Amino acid sequence: MSKYAFIMILAVIILLSACGGGKILEPTAAFVSEPTTEASPTPTEDAIFQALQEYMGDWRGEWRNLTFGSSGGIHATVNAEEDGTLTFTVDLDGFVFGALDPDPISYSGNFDAEGVVFNIPGDPLFGDLSITVTEDGEVAIVGEAVPDERIEKISAVGTVTPGEISLEYIVAFAAGDSAVGDMTLTKDSY
Repeated sequence: MSKYAFIMILAVIILLSACGGGKILEPTAAFVSEPTTEASPTPTEDAIFQALQEYMGDWRGEWRNLTFGSSGGIHATVNAEEDGTLTFTVDLDGFVFGALDPDPISYSGNFDAEGVVFNIPGDPLFGDLSITVTEDGEVAIVGEAVPDERIEKISAVGTVTPGEISLEYIVAFAAGDSAVGDMTLTKDSY
């Protein structure tokens, strides 16, 4: 604490003591606020939540593995809560990683003024998965420790706007080669 702050605090204590006739004043009920159990969103958080409403809802599109020529449909549902939580469910169709059509998977992350962050350890399809979406709509996805031992890592980069998600991805195989692809989704009723 600085010397000046200490002097100011000391001066306030002396002034209060002088005004109180030598007694330290106890707070009265009129000046004591009750603790709240629910945190209400700040105006900034509320504005972010309102801005995210353009992205909420159903998205549909297609993924394409450009190396092997495989493809499939993709459906995602996105929802945001006022508490700063964003959830989405993704359903990939087709032979993902050369295997059968996987079950839909739901993810939950947090949003703030800087963007959205998902950290999902041990995802059954993508391993230790991290997804980041910046406030500018730039997307970065990394999956490491992928359960399919033929795959070393997956990564994707792209963009998201209120009407379209566009990603380019790389699947790095344990044998040293890789496959590239892309994925595009559009929002229903946009």
